[in-house]
Amino acid sequence: MYEASMQGNTIVVQNTHATGFILTLDSAIIRIKAELERCSPKKLIWFLAPTVALCEQQYGVLSTSLPAVQIRLLLGSDSVDHWSEQRIWDIVLDNFKIVVSTHAVLTDALGHGFVTMDRLSLLVFDEAHHCARGHPANKIMTDHYHPLLRSKGAGAVPSILGLTASPTIRSKASDLSVIERNLNAACRTPRVHRLELLKHVHRPEFIRFVYTPNPDNDTPSALSRLRAVSDAAETLAWRSKLTSNFFPGTQNQMFPSYQASDLKQLKQFHTKACHIHQELGGWASEYYIYESIRRFSDAVTSERHVPFRTRDNKSELLFEKLQEVILDGCSDDAARIPDRMGTSEKVQQLIQFLTTHDEAKRYGIIFVEQRATVAVLDKLLSTHPMTKDIVKCSTFVGTSTNSRRRTSIGDWLDSAQQQDALESFRRQDRNLIIATSVLEEGIDISACNVVICFNKPANLKSFIQRRGRARKEESIFVLMLSSEDEFSGHNIWEALEKTMMEAYQQDAAERQRAQRLEDIEEHSESRFEIECTGALLTFDEAVAHIYHFCATLPPQPYVDMRPTLYFREDVSTKLITAILTLPNCVDPSVRRASSQHQWRTERMAVKDAAFQAYIALHRKGLVNDNLLPLLGYDEEMLVTFETRDAFKEVSQTYDSWLDIAKEWMKPEPLLYRKVISIKRPGQQALSMDMIVPRRFTSFSPYTLYWDEKTKYTVCIHEPVSRNRVDPACLPIMRQITATILRSVHSSRMTPDKDDFLVLFLPSIDQSDLASWLEANTGEFPASDLCSRSLEAPYGLIREPSLHGAPHTFREFEAKDAIKVVALPKRRDFLHHGYPVGHDEDKNEAAITDRKTRILPVESSTVDKLSLDFVECSLLIPSVLHQLWRRCLALDLSSSFLEDVKFSTIEYIITATNAPSANETTNYQRLEFFGDSILKFLVSIHLYKKHTSWPEGYLSRAKDRVVGNSRLARAGAEAELDRYIVTKPFTARKWTPEYVSHYSQLAVPEKRTLSTKVLADVVEALIGGAFLDGGLEKAAVCASLLLPEIPPTLKFNPPNNPDSSRSSHVPDVYLSGLESFLGYKFRNSRLLREALTHPSCQNDADTLSYQRLEFVGDAALDMLVISYLTDNASHLPHGRMHLIKAAMVNAGFLAYLCLNASVEQDMIDVHSGKNALTFEERRTLRSVNLCRFMQHQNPHIETALSSCDSRFERMRSDIRSCLEHEPRYPWVLLTSLAPEKFLSDIIESIFGAILMDSAGELQACNRFAERIGLLKYLSRVLDEEVDLRHPKTILSEVAGDRIVEYNVGVQEELEGYSCTIKVGAVEVATVFNGSSSEEVMTRAANTAIKLIAK
Repeated sequence: MYEASMQGNTIVVQNTHATGFILTLDSAIIRIKAELERCSPKKLIWFLAPTVALCEQQYGVLSTSLPAVQIRLLLGSDSVDHWSEQRIWDIVLDNFKIVVSTHAVLTDALGHGFVTMDRLSLLVFDEAHHCARGHPANKIMTDHYHPLLRSKGAGAVPSILGLTASPTIRSKASDLSVIERNLNAACRTPRVHRLELLKHVHRPEFIRFVYTPNPDNDTPSALSRLRAVSDAAETLAWRSKLTSNFFPGTQNQMFPSYQASDLKQLKQFHTKACHIHQELGGWASEYYIYESIRRFSDAVTSERHVPFRTRDNKSELLFEKLQEVILDGCSDDAARIPDRMGTSEKVQQLIQFLTTHDEAKRYGIIFVEQRATVAVLDKLLSTHPMTKDIVKCSTFVGTSTNSRRRTSIGDWLDSAQQQDALESFRRQDRNLIIATSVLEEGIDISACNVVICFNKPANLKSFIQRRGRARKEESIFVLMLSSEDEFSGHNIWEALEKTMMEAYQQDAAERQRAQRLEDIEEHSESRFEIECTGALLTFDEAVAHIYHFCATLPPQPYVDMRPTLYFREDVSTKLITAILTLPNCVDPSVRRASSQHQWRTERMAVKDAAFQAYIALHRKGLVNDNLLPLLGYDEEMLVTFETRDAFKEVSQTYDSWLDIAKEWMKPEPLLYRKVISIKRPGQQALSMDMIVPRRFTSFSPYTLYWDEKTKYTVCIHEPVSRNRVDPACLPIMRQITATILRSVHSSRMTPDKDDFLVLFLPSIDQSDLASWLEANTGEFPASDLCSRSLEAPYGLIREPSLHGAPHTFREFEAKDAIKVVALPKRRDFLHHGYPVGHDEDKNEAAITDRKTRILPVESSTVDKLSLDFVECSLLIPSVLHQLWRRCLALDLSSSFLEDVKFSTIEYIITATNAPSANETTNYQRLEFFGDSILKFLVSIHLYKKHTSWPEGYLSRAKDRVVGNSRLARAGAEAELDRYIVTKPFTARKWTPEYVSHYSQLAVPEKRTLSTKVLADVVEALIGGAFLDGGLEKAAVCASLLLPEIPPTLKFNPPNNPDSSRSSHVPDVYLSGLESFLGYKFRNSRLLREALTHPSCQNDADTLSYQRLEFVGDAALDMLVISYLTDNASHLPHGRMHLIKAAMVNAGFLAYLCLNASVEQDMIDVHSGKNALTFEERRTLRSVNLCRFMQHQNPHIETALSSCDSRFERMRSDIRSCLEHEPRYPWVLLTSLAPEKFLSDIIESIFGAILMDSAGELQACNRFAERIGLLKYLSRVLDEEVDLRHPKTILSEVAGDRIVEYNVGVQEELEGYSCTIKVGAVEVATVFNGSSSEEVMTRAANTAIKLIAK
């Protein structure tokens, strides 16, 4: 129908039995969207409906479906008839694109020239069958449309879309052509699977009741007296014109003079009462009269508006007389309960029907003729002893409220309450709704299983519309006819309907003919064969292949992933073309396919279309050469995840000393000097030279920990004097190194070996080395301490009985004794305290509480080597370990990672330190960064490389690349295992490395390494590259490790602004939204795509948001990572993980989506102090961001409304928590239970902005600021908000006790419950959850509070 309406003016004719309201209005919405996209911004779309109630309903549906477009509802209650100036109309229509009104409103506006026909782009006629004869709908066409069409042609008039379920009002089938001629349109019935549609239509059972009318002589007393009062008032009013204001005579003195309108209402009151008596019986008329006068009396007493408008406010006198003459003499009929004797035969038959059918047959509508009957029948059924317990009634008479209309006596129903009554029926809180004919047309209500015509339908249209309300299976349609009715035979109604159905569906014979055509045998020899594989596609397999392809696409909530079909029939040849449409996650260029040939049968047309579609999918690369879908099959980038062993046998960590040993073994090694400066707080810095046969760049300073409180800073730099190291001095240098090391590490040294890999010397000239060695070698008696200054350098004190254990001098205890303190056993100065889990750490107190001894002076000796060099000797193992790590990192940096060009090797060192190595840093923090960066790089690459792949293909390919199996394989292929340090540094077991140890190379040993460690190191290196040089350097690193990723992050240059922007998305749709997003799109199609739900199938040129959501998910991760890098790079990786998880949490993003709204200006006019003056009022209209999403599934709107309701209840609590509370609102966000598409919208917008801006993350940041994400992220960092999930906190609180979650389903309440046991003790139970996650979160939170008490 959409395609037909785009090609020309169309009347969509839908059988009411097939949920016509939903289908026809859905067609209208799709058509309106298309018109918005192509029409001039100055044009209007005008939606017309015959009744106020229908206008209000369709306005609500359009507002929901097109929330971003301003829609104006114009009704008589708006005082439209008083808008007598063009200025007012201009104000009213300013900024509005769609107007909804009755036909009369537009007729008057066109007639007075306030609106012109050429200003309209599309005219939508709901219930288009009204466009005939003198109806205002036809006046619009005959007086304004057709004259303009004749004078200026089709380009000057709007397009026409008609919606109807019955194309004529009267009983003549020939009127169909009249309606088509009047609307300048052609009737079209849905062609898609018409046979299937008719097969599933539920035609109701037809039941006719014939009743005998109430006899005229059976008139109740109240009705008789009311007639007397009415007649007397009319007579006396006529006499008062000739005499005076009061009639002569005793009785007549009580009656003042009355206006004609007063008498008219009194007469109408009597007429209504008579009608009720005729329809419902004596009790009903008594009750109606009594209740009407009582309600009016109450209105007079409370000084509310009264229906009679009299001079001198004398209406009270009239009703005093009515009370005296009527009520005071009224019998008890009005007060008693209605029974068989007080009701009409018609009512008795109705009650008999209701009581003899089971409850399942009592959900429906009772159509009556007059508004007054609605109210009284409601009362009668609600109080009658046979029905009061089986029916719950609502009433509906429409919501029309003309501004000049006054309520008449006897009209009780409040228009303002009508919508509530309708909603209660829709919710099935009420099982019957009593209504006038206003409920026949268009108004959306649930399908009924009973429809009762209490009065005969006025015409064929009413008959068809009413019968169409009985759409449920085994429904009943009841027609109540008077025995005096000339049309009491119901066959005439069926005959008329059959004639009409034949006119636009070619009757049952035509359908049988269509079935016979489908049985015709047709064949095709078409084949599609793949040469390289021999795979073959024919017509017979094509449909199955298409359905299989769709089945491999990832399922989506609210989306039917099956292909859709519709048919086009050539009017002249009767041959059929099939059009097949795939789900909107498929690339638009291959989403739609038509059969190449025309066919006599739908069956062959479908096969042809499927054949063409599958060939197109193969050519687009979505089907492989075996003619199988890529997803789930052995195709590059899309194979099933690699299997990964938990552990892998790999090489031992490469010994970087080997390279230095090889340099020493050269005949004339080149030696290089480095100065090691060790800064000590409050003391002079230590300094010594380091000699190695290898050139090093300057190292970054690092920290050593002398004790728990004292930190040393080690700097290695070039010497001031760059004198060449003299090889002739090597023997002395080795002796000096041995002297320094032996002071502390003598027990760990090999005797008679001094070919050290690294030499340590005092920072003095080479010519002074010999004298320094002589002065610092050996020892002197401890007794000499008494005769020399203690300020002179001296070394460690030893005593033979203690096996020469080193001690430091404290003080003289006596002339023959000294107090000393044992040298600390600690040798690892790379960490605070002692490394956990090693023997040297068992007594941490030994660091500060070393044993004090008294040694005899006579037998003790003092080393000549000063304590400064002893301290250097203690630190040398730690210094050498750091040197070894840097040599290892330099080797990796200069080999495999050379192209990355790391500016510092610190990131490489950190990235290759496994946590088990217990180094000062490990890869965990860098791995956290690398994980998100790799995901970002891969997502962007796949999105840009595979432009036709659906999101499911992209996700599978991404998961394969970033999966641990692939990363572990990449690490092994790059031989990263040689550089990964897993064993801790054990300084207590340290021994010097000698050149001779490397003279004979042993067979390399193997070790077992976790493949997860290999994968983590790959990500850590990428994370280190990012911190070192941004995304560009990270991309290079990622490409080296994973060749499938390009080394450069290429984005297409930003497109030029769309010259035909309005042809893509209407300005009214974009302008306010772009302003809110903080970004103006160069390619507006991306924004449109970001807001298109997968259920939206009408736009063949726009993909769903899934591909952009895929990119946006990675972009959001990258945004958070970048913010942490810039503002909190010092945080531990565990805290960063919590922050990222909280920021990208689907519930949090959904809250941001629900909380975000776009403000739109609105201008309205309101009546002034009198009805002829108006004032302009400007207001703002808020449109929630989620309401910009385009979709085509009514269940989405239901889900969205439910989310809105929960959000409104919880909004203030969540906002308060985000702004003030010290904990993340896990409980509130899970209780919000948002739909996934809400978070998808946020991510897809991030993706659209990223791609449109050519990768500019700053543009994404602006959007993140607008929705409040960065604001909360900043607060999380500044105030250290607790982001732990309640389940995590409970686990920590429970300690060693086991926490057990028992989740159950409450079948009665259709909700979840959860009971928590901690250590086998039941702690908390919660109920009424919408999901298992919600109840577990709530229960954990409750348990935490209870345990804390």
